[in-house]
Amino acid sequence: MKKKASSKLDSSEQFSDKQKIEMEAMFNYASTAITSMIYVNGGAAVAFLAFLGSLLSQKILTPQATLTNPMISFALGVGAALFASIVANVSIGLYYKFRKNDRIGYKYLARTLRIVAMVAVAISFVLFFLGIKEAESIMTFCSTNDL
Repeated sequence: MKKKASSKLDSSEQFSDKQKIEMEAMFNYASTAITSMIYVNGGAAVAFLAFLGSLLSQKILTPQATLTNPMISFALGVGAALFASIVANVSIGLYYKFRKNDRIGYKYLARTLRIVAMVAVAISFVLFFLGIKEAESIMTFCSTNDL
């Protein structure tokens, strides 16, 4: 009798097929968005470094403090995306762990963390565009001053 009771307890703790698919889709979408932002910001940083290296090696441009602004934006964008990844994983872990718990605080915390992760991805996206705009101003400066 006790074995049947424990097996019923185990089966009640499992997700249904629909819930498994929904959770897997949610995880995949979050993972793809966060990974994309890491690649976009990291790739932009590498491309900008290559561009600056070319300008500096040809002595077209001298090192200035404004040259670091795009790199700071791209690096902060990568940091925001990594933060989003950590927060999203904690949120999903809380949701899994406390899905059957009647205490609403855990579910509220998991939802709040999910929103924080989405905001961090949005911030990463904004930082990417700020970095692009700053890099564009450097290129405009080079072209208008015939450097």
